[in-house]
Amino acid sequence: MLLCIAAGLAPQIEIQSSSFAADLKKLMEDANYADIQFHFHEDTTPLKAHKLILISASNVFRDILSTFSHSSHSFPEKFVDNVSCSCTRTNRAAINESTTTINCNEEVDVTFSSSVSRKNFEYVLEFLYTGMPGFGDNPDKIIVAEVSKLAQMFHLSWLSQICANIFKEEEFLNPSIGTYLNDETGQTLKSRFMDKQTLADVVFAVEGRQIYGHKAVLMARSSVMSAMVGGQFIEGLTGEVSFFYSFTIRMKKKTKIKSTKIKSTFLLIVL
Repeated sequence: MLLCIAAGLAPQIEIQSSSFAADLKKLMEDANYADIQFHFHEDTTPLKAHKLILISASNVFRDILSTFSHSSHSFPEKFVDNVSCSCTRTNRAAINESTTTINCNEEVDVTFSSSVSRKNFEYVLEFLYTGMPGFGDNPDKIIVAEVSKLAQMFHLSWLSQICANIFKEEEFLNPSIGTYLNDETGQTLKSRFMDKQTLADVVFAVEGRQIYGHKAVLMARSSVMSAMVGGQFIEGLTGEVSFFYSFTIRMKKKTKIKSTKIKSTFLLIVL
């Protein structure tokens, strides 16, 4: 928040808009550290995504991943043909008291039935990440109708509402839906994954305690964290980095960067 004061005028408060949706769209497009692939019958090119985002934004995807096991192939939704993982074992870590999800380092592959096309699912995926399907200013009503069917299939009531608003020429209501969903997804992401071992791939050791994190989210939300966990501060994402907020960063080649602004200390461990 910025406070702007001009001579002779009352103070004006400028509220900076959230970058959450833009950051998650960047994450979706980049697919860095994606850990799930979607396969389609009519298109051999898979779509990559991130389990923690899908689980936070959709109960259906949480159910799909929760019911997966190497010995069981029954799925809660008819539009899923198969779910597989190349890892040799499956760790089922708790999301809450009643549900579990895959927690392994390998990608999960989800194959949809012929009722789900890649083209239309891209809109669903963008909705799950950003709260809006990305139809553009003059959406094709045929595509909107097809995406609306997928919204019902995936039990995405807000996506159904966005499509309905377009047909009723009430698109002006949709941005507020997107803002609401960003808040909801952010809160769910925080409560289910922040400082939790579930799907964590980085650990911060801070003053004697461990704080678990997720590289995909950290890199999307912070350029500093992107440099830190993305390879600029560490070589090949292996081993561990001592990051001294005195400020010294020690790497294998003993490169040092100094600053006097920050005075805490933590150790970054990449899993």
